Amino acid sequence: MAQGLILQSSNPNEKLEEVGLRYVRELISRCFFQDYVDLNYAAVFKMHDLMHDLASSLAQNEFSIISSQNHQISKTTRHLTVLDSDSFFHKTLPKFPNNFHQVRSIVFADSIVGPTCTTDFEKCLLEFKHLRSLELMDDSEFEAFPERIGALKHLRYLYFLNNTTIKRLPKSIFKLQNLQALVTGEGLEELPKDVRHMISLRFLFLCTQQKRLPENLCEDMQGLKSLRKLVISGCDSSGVAT
Repeated sequence: MAQGLILQSSNPNEKLEEVGLRYVRELISRCFFQDYVDLNYAAVFKMHDLMHDLASSLAQNEFSIISSQNHQISKTTRHLTVLDSDSFFHKTLPKFPNNFHQVRSIVFADSIVGPTCTTDFEKCLLEFKHLRSLELMDDSEFEAFPERIGALKHLRYLYFLNNTTIKRLPKSIFKLQNLQALVTGEGLEELPKDVRHMISLRFLFLCTQQKRLPENLCEDMQGLKSLRKLVISGCDSSGVAT
C-alpha cells in the first residue's frame, strides 16, 4: 500500500486492505508465496527460491543491498536494504550523495550504533526526500527519532517493532499526514500525543511500557476516520484510562 501497488477496487465496499489480501491469496494460489500464516495484525509467508531468483532478476536495477563488502548504490535504486549501517553512513552516503532521490523504501536490518549514529541517521533522513517506507529491524543507540523525520512528507509506513531502545516519538511525527501505518517497538515509554493529526493512519500498532494510557487517547482515536485496525500491546489493561 505504501508503494502505491494496491489499486482501489471497482467495488466501493471493498477496502484497500481487502484488495491487498486478495492479491496475496492470488500469489499463493500461483505458488509465488507459500507457508502463509495469518497473525491477525500481520501475516508471514515464504517465497520459493526459484521465485526469489526471478523477482531479484527483475528488480535488480531498482534494488540495492549495502553490506560491509558492497557500498554501491545506483541512481535507479528505489528499494534499499542496509545490512551494515556503519558502511552505509560512512562509505555509501559520502560516496554517492546524489543517488538517493529515487529511493522509496529503506530497511535497516542491523543495529544502528556508534558514537555518531544519531547525527548520521539524521543526515540520512535529509537525503530520502521521497521515502515512503522506513523500517528499523533492530536496536539503535538513539532513544528517539530525530525531529527531522517530520520532513518526510511522503512517508506512509514506519516500522520499528523489534527495536527496544526507542523510548519516545518526536512531536514532528504528527507532520506525517500521509502516514498510513505506524508500528512501534516495545521500548516505547511514552505514547504519541495528539495522534488525531495523523489523518491518513489506517493501521496503528502501539507497543508500550506505560501502565496507563493517556486520558485523551480514545478521544484522539475518534478523529482518525481512516483507521481500520488498532492494536495496543504491553500496556497493563487495568491501568487504561477511561
